[in-house]
Amino acid sequence: MSVPVFRSPPGLPGVDRSLRRAASGAVIVAVRLGDRPVASVHADVIDGVLAANGLCGTEADRFRRAAWRALDGAPAPRPRVPSRGEEVADPPSTADDDHLDDARVA
Repeated sequence: MSVPVFRSPPGLPGVDRSLRRAASGAVIVAVRLGDRPVASVHADVIDGVLAANGLCGTEADRFRRAAWRALDGAPAPRPRVPSRGEEVADPPSTADDDHLDDARVA
């Protein structure tokens, strides 16, 4: 996953968020900060990361949950540790989720 460049305000008049792809391949997300609820700005930053990386569906939902958790300051949920001698089935693979649990959004 790549982190887009963020700037403020958007160059387009009357928009809260814009996304531009530079010839170099960099993605620039511009977000208007003033006169808006902080949660709206956060949502635009999260959506900018999703758009820049082409995430949708389940991947987007996972990232969105991890990002909101990080913004709320809540720790990522940790799996329950089995008691000594307790047999446990192998959990489903979450290898593709590992990079999302620690997502930090500026």
